[in-house]
Amino acid sequence: MKPGRHISADLSLLDKLLDLDGSPSDRLKYGLLRDIENLLNTMVRARKWPSELDALDKSLIDYGVKDFTTAKVSGKYEIGELVDYMRNAIAIWEPRLTKLKMEPLSADDNLTGPLAVSATLVIRVEAQAYVDGSLHEVTFDTNLDMISGAVTADG
Repeated sequence: MKPGRHISADLSLLDKLLDLDGSPSDRLKYGLLRDIENLLNTMVRARKWPSELDALDKSLIDYGVKDFTTAKVSGKYEIGELVDYMRNAIAIWEPRLTKLKMEPLSADDNLTGPLAVSATLVIRVEAQAYVDGSLHEVTFDTNLDMISGAVTADG
């Protein structure tokens, strides 16, 4: 891509068919939330394929993320690794977003005792998308339930 040129984020075919109310940027944000939630709730296959099939690493067969319920998240380092992993997955599979930044906000520490784990990890997502030729800021939170592995996106 030449410097100074931007890829405009269009509504997906699904979003066009849904015919939702709202401005193009509102409709785009709704679609992004839905698509990122779907991405982060889709598990990649557990087994790797033979090395001669390395092109599959960049195909739809490899769409999704690892199972978050198996992630050991006990400190800032592990949380940082998890956030980096999620950021890389979104960067690969969501080309409508640019200047993607993600930051952990909090964890639900209501559980106590020797077997306590943080139940929810909240991650703020900030990015930019071009819609109808103009730049729009997109900010939302992803909520990762560390027990079930389910991810929701709110914005």
